[in-house]
Amino acid sequence: MWNDIELLTNDDTGSGYLSVGSRKEHGTALYQVDLLAKISSEKASLNPKIQACSLSDGFIIVADQSVILLDSICRSLQLHLIFDTEVDVVGLCQGGKFLLVGERSGNLHLIHVTSKLTLLTNAFVQKANDENQCTYRNLVIEKDSSNEDTYYMLLLTNNGLFCITNLQLVKIQQAIEKADVNTAKKLQGQIKSSFISTENYHTLGCLNLVAGDLASEIPVIIG
Repeated sequence: MWNDIELLTNDDTGSGYLSVGSRKEHGTALYQVDLLAKISSEKASLNPKIQACSLSDGFIIVADQSVILLDSICRSLQLHLIFDTEVDVVGLCQGGKFLLVGERSGNLHLIHVTSKLTLLTNAFVQKANDENQCTYRNLVIEKDSSNEDTYYMLLLTNNGLFCITNLQLVKIQQAIEKADVNTAKKLQGQIKSSFISTENYHTLGCLNLVAGDLASEIPVIIG
């Protein structure tokens, strides 16, 4: 279990910032990039699954069943969660206020970062028969161009694509801040999902997904 998290800084201020822009350098300048964080486990698996993604709203590290959310410059720990099965995909949106986690078990979790509340857990698919095969291949979450307060999510599996719409995360955030539980639950109930099978096109399974945005349409490329 990856539960020993240590944030490290190596400059005089302890801030972790690299203040390149504040200096006037002449000639050749050399900078050293130091370790910002160390995550360890007393009993690590022989073949751990490690992934990380750097986003404008935060830095996410996944180690087997553990998800660690740091701020964008790794100065503070925002969230540390341990799930029942390995984590396949993660996503972050709405200014870093909402975290999405897709487990190998098939469960997809929508988590409010500040309150650490799990707002929604949904098993879109069953766990893959092969334990080494990912249940979820990719997750994309973007703002809906037709409504700034609403998001859509694309969730790629081995044999198809889930399109999840009407994620009213701005209004859900406002309801949570007002402690309006009823409104938050009502908004969650309005989330819509549909499945598009790709078995006729990708007979050996899907690997990855890239989405675009053309006003009223969302073009998707699946490999």
